[in-house]
Amino acid sequence: MERRIEEGYRLWEREDALVSIAETVDAAREGAGGSLFAVGEAGLGKTALLERARDLADGFAVGFGRGEEMEQTVPFGLLFQVLDSLGVDAADVLGVSDGGAVEPSVPYVRVLRWVRNRIAGPVLIVVDDLHWADSDSLGLLAFLVRRLKDLPLAVIGTMRPWPVAAREVVRSLNADGLAAVEEIHPLSADAARAMLAERTGAEPRSATVLEACGGNPLLIEQARSIGAGEPGLSAELLRDRILLGRFAGLDEASMHCARCAALAGISFRIEVAVELAALPVNEVDDVLDALTLSGLMVEAGEGRMRFAHPLFAQALYEELAPARRRRLHHRAFELLADRGLHDEATEHAVRAGLVGDDRASQVATLAGDAALAAGAVETAVVDYEAATRFAGTEAGADLILKLATSLMAAARLDEAGEACERLIATGGHGWEVRVEALGLLGRIRYLSGAADLGEPQVAAAVELAAENSPERAVKALLDQSVSAWLHAGPVETLPLAVRARELALDLPELRRQQAEALWGQLALELGLPGGYEAAKPIGDCLLRGDRAGLLQPADLIWPGAPAYWFAHCAHYTERFDESLEAMTIARDVLEAAGSANGIAIVTGFIASHLVRRGRLGEALKEVGSVEEFADLTPLPMPFVRMVRAEALLWSGRVEESEAECRSVEALGPGTWLSRSWIDYLRGTALLWQGDTGASDHFLGVEEILNAVGMVEPGFMPWAGHAIEAHLEAGRRTDAERVLAALDVAITPGARESGPRWPASAAELAHGRIHEADGDTERAEAAYRCSAELIAPAGLPLRQAESLLVLGGFLRRHGRLVDARGPLAEATRLADEAGAGRLGAVARAELRLAGGRRRKAPEDRDRLTAAEFRVARLAAAGNTNPEIARLLHLSPHTVQSHLKRVYAKLGIDSRRKLAGIDLTGP
Repeated sequence: MERRIEEGYRLWEREDALVSIAETVDAAREGAGGSLFAVGEAGLGKTALLERARDLADGFAVGFGRGEEMEQTVPFGLLFQVLDSLGVDAADVLGVSDGGAVEPSVPYVRVLRWVRNRIAGPVLIVVDDLHWADSDSLGLLAFLVRRLKDLPLAVIGTMRPWPVAAREVVRSLNADGLAAVEEIHPLSADAARAMLAERTGAEPRSATVLEACGGNPLLIEQARSIGAGEPGLSAELLRDRILLGRFAGLDEASMHCARCAALAGISFRIEVAVELAALPVNEVDDVLDALTLSGLMVEAGEGRMRFAHPLFAQALYEELAPARRRRLHHRAFELLADRGLHDEATEHAVRAGLVGDDRASQVATLAGDAALAAGAVETAVVDYEAATRFAGTEAGADLILKLATSLMAAARLDEAGEACERLIATGGHGWEVRVEALGLLGRIRYLSGAADLGEPQVAAAVELAAENSPERAVKALLDQSVSAWLHAGPVETLPLAVRARELALDLPELRRQQAEALWGQLALELGLPGGYEAAKPIGDCLLRGDRAGLLQPADLIWPGAPAYWFAHCAHYTERFDESLEAMTIARDVLEAAGSANGIAIVTGFIASHLVRRGRLGEALKEVGSVEEFADLTPLPMPFVRMVRAEALLWSGRVEESEAECRSVEALGPGTWLSRSWIDYLRGTALLWQGDTGASDHFLGVEEILNAVGMVEPGFMPWAGHAIEAHLEAGRRTDAERVLAALDVAITPGARESGPRWPASAAELAHGRIHEADGDTERAEAAYRCSAELIAPAGLPLRQAESLLVLGGFLRRHGRLVDARGPLAEATRLADEAGAGRLGAVARAELRLAGGRRRKAPEDRDRLTAAEFRVARLAAAGNTNPEIARLLHLSPHTVQSHLKRVYAKLGIDSRRKLAGIDLTGP
């Protein structure tokens, strides 16, 4: 696209940048958001480019922010400026007004929601001096830029090449094709000479002036007052004189005030600068007038002023002797601290080098507390590190724990773990500190994937807590259990749970129930009786609405929350509705809090549940919904991708499933959970392809799960496929061993009233072995028993497998008529679930049996499960292409479903769907 840049808009040699700005703005106006960043040294006209961008954004809402050197420790300081300038309550959008962020992702989630849900028209965000932005604003801005493609939002920013943090972020965005970059260079010699001649009305009489300006438009503009310069004056000295010459004519009081103001960078608080300069009250107005009328400074609103250009502040600051700078920074720290401006005060304390200053440490700690509560973890780390330096050897345990917490949140896990280990191992700290460090270390171990859990220190700290506060000891044990389970499995975690259960006997009911719920999950996984019953009190509280203490967002962001322990127990015992309701309740809480990490964890659980229930399209939609935040939630994503891999595999998309498995492996060696799950998926894929190599993968699954003590068959329903794979590979001994373990794991009475899938899978396996032995009578009986057991379980994929085996058996033995019923039902179940491979095999068997799918007369006017799903999405306002994408169907299939829906319901448009009860399968 070409756009003519009018003469009034022309900046010297900046035409290309202006065209890029115009293109970015125009694209956002059309709904295709994008970003552009201008990079160059100070004084090259970058800010003028932003003004042109604002002029071009007619009809846009414009948000503006400017990075400030002395405000890099203000949590989300730059973003607050942008949101406030848009007339938005920044604290509300970021979640600060709700009492703080439960995890670092909260501001990111909330800002993206605000952008998507509340923007009524095109928006332009312009940010100047991005190189001075606080780290958290910079990270959030980059996150937003990565999601602009379908939004009417343009981001245009400027920065210097140094400091490098912002430049590296922009470089990464540019490499990914998400941001355009315009390098702003000094003017050519010809342009510089022409500009100076235009400003002075004559050619420069000295080449030194042009050399001093170095093609910098600001210096050329200021050089008007210098003229030819002085003979023998170097370009470097002349450059300083050009800048400081702007201050010529100011009295000493005004100059002193300007130097004090420069300590704060470009922008400063008027009252602080005045007090720092110790101006007499009767001189304040005259000094401020002189600085404003000279053109050096401009009003910035809310009791602030700013230098007309950063180079003016820089020249004044560099003019101060280092010792004087430090003294003035110290005084500025005291003035800001007195006003409660802890974040700004901390930056001055750093510049003053206040090591050993107790107040500086206290103020920096308060600044870190505020930053961490707001989810500004990078800023919190900077503040706590400063507080620790200021305190020196006197840094207290509380401060070190806060530093470790912020380091953990910022993913600096090695440093965080080292801090906790020092506190646990060294003497002189009370039991509270050691136990607190233990709980934090448990979470750090979970995040880092470290195998060494520091068991001697853990045991000592727990026993110390038990002597003083059993409740704290129980909490520490529960926290440590999460890491232990993830890295060593249930067998190594059980002793922690048993100890927590013992200590909780005399504690308040809620803590006792939490300990029981953890033990209940482990009991089921290890084949011990009473697991569900132990977790049931937690479930009863959740499901009847008595949820106090159970649904704290700060607890739900970890996979070891009591609500999840109950949900897993319900899932293992096939109380699927209870499990799904508990997880849905937890997710509602996390959605309200804006916790991406927590949402990803519980959504992974929900999607896994949906896969098992044969709702493959819904499962894929669920995992897709958290993919958007994958860069914020790296830890839950391997599990989420394994769930997606399973859904894809059942859907018949084998290559895509394998790609997901490889993506998980690429992250590293993985946990026992990921390694066993990938073996299960690969084994199943090979089994369905007729490859006897499937048996090797299932042997791998068995070895891993045995090593960690996982015997619960509902944890990963691998055993049935493993037995089939071993028999196909001629490994009958292996098949019989897996079957014997499955028989042992079946709950007594399960064949009548307990979990149905393990009993059904065992009967199916017994049937395969009987058939291999030629005992067709016992084989048929086992196959029929398997199909009957699984029918009421609500597991359509497993039911379809049982029916397919039964029908295939009958067909192979010449009983074609008897085979058609089971095969037709298997085909229907597979098709409604979207299980591509299973449906194809069932249809092939049905054809061989001489039959085809027929609908019973009483079913002809009832919506199928697939039709219900399409109808619900259509009633919600989704278009046919959107429904097709969500359910992984073709638009033609969606249209066909809708035609049948309309015919069955007696309506003629999707508008009328909204008034119909569409509850169903």
